[in-house]
Amino acid sequence: MNKIARVEFKFFVAGAAAYPHRHGVKTRDDDRLGNLDPCIGMEVPMSCIDGDFIVRAEAKDLSDEITFEYQTEHWGKPAELRLTRIAPDLIEAQLYDENGIRCLDSSDWIEFSIAGDGELLVNQGTATGSRRIQAANGRATIRLRSLTGPCVVGARCDGLPSALMLDL
Repeated sequence: MNKIARVEFKFFVAGAAAYPHRHGVKTRDDDRLGNLDPCIGMEVPMSCIDGDFIVRAEAKDLSDEITFEYQTEHWGKPAELRLTRIAPDLIEAQLYDENGIRCLDSSDWIEFSIAGDGELLVNQGTATGSRRIQAANGRATIRLRSLTGPCVVGARCDGLPSALMLDL
């Protein structure tokens, strides 16, 4: 017979400049005592406006946090490719329409390249280790290895101007 554990967690929602902070307590009965994440499957009551959000859940000795961007604007077909460094060893390419709105449904193929004193982690068969990869939600990422000097990372997508990131 499975034991039932009562799991209680506090949640906190913050973000999107003018959006008021929300918080509260949720409870659920859990028959999966071995589960390391007590908040899995829990729903946090919130309505979003466009912008960046942070949702944090705390339960006894465990906590978890997610950060996400909520977008409701309508977008057109991809017209621009932009590169951003999102971690010291991770570059992200994103597809935008002619009005600068991210194309969340784009699954175009993106190909990464590098010149200079660094190398891309490629031929890994993973979402961050492939030179040529299909965008997911209008994004693709690639990992860099040991930059010993300056380098330039490039990305290209058929039908769009290439994007370059200098001075890495």
